[in-house]
Amino acid sequence: MGKEEERIAYLRQTPMEIGTIQARYRTALEVAQRLLGDKTSLWLDIGSNLGFGLQELCPSINRVIAVDIDPEYIQLASERNPQVRGVAMDGCQLGFPNERFDLVSLFEVIEHTGEVQQRNLLAEANRILKPEGILLLSTPNKDAHGRRQMGIDHERELRPQELKQLLAEGGFIIQDTFGQIFLNGSLFHDILQNVRVNPLATFIYYQLIPFSLRRGISDFTLSSQSPLQVRSPKPYEIPRIMFVVCQKNFNSSFEDYTT
Repeated sequence: MGKEEERIAYLRQTPMEIGTIQARYRTALEVAQRLLGDKTSLWLDIGSNLGFGLQELCPSINRVIAVDIDPEYIQLASERNPQVRGVAMDGCQLGFPNERFDLVSLFEVIEHTGEVQQRNLLAEANRILKPEGILLLSTPNKDAHGRRQMGIDHERELRPQELKQLLAEGGFIIQDTFGQIFLNGSLFHDILQNVRVNPLATFIYYQLIPFSLRRGISDFTLSSQSPLQVRSPKPYEIPRIMFVVCQKNFNSSFEDYTT
């Protein structure tokens, strides 16, 4: 997917797709309030994209900084959320001092990068978080998608154990694990899974089916998979999105995890 195609895809997100983004931020806010109480917190959102979820944080969190590597995206996010300070910045090279933030959110970001960048993202998050700071992260579950990745612009999706290891090596302790967009093992979902990994079916879907019709199919599929809930999966469910709540490992310094 080229840069212009990616931009158009983000701008054309449907209300259902935007709702899945906002659900992650609502859950993040609930977690932050549970763990930090009512104290004033400084929150950094890395990879804010067009900022659809940021409005869920304000005014409950009155100090939010949003960063994205794309200046156009962060400008649109800032226009949509004037109460949030937006900065064009690479998440792997954040221009903030050590131990500055209480919370960092990293939603649907690391899968767009390779292994080295993933490690650098977490090293930077570790560096700028206070000693007991909180990292909130979501990313696609590779176990739910098989050979085909969830997004055609993704570089490296992770399995649950790979994510757990990456976070541990990055200096984080997982406190809670949730999911979003659940596969329930039904025949319908099995058919969709098989279609996703079939090259001919993939070509037909992305090249021959009009974009508007694909949007409708996507929304119908999402609506059957509890997209607006971030929660613990039931025994028969496989989450397509992993959502983890982590605490900085304050027994070690961030220098231990830099590359």
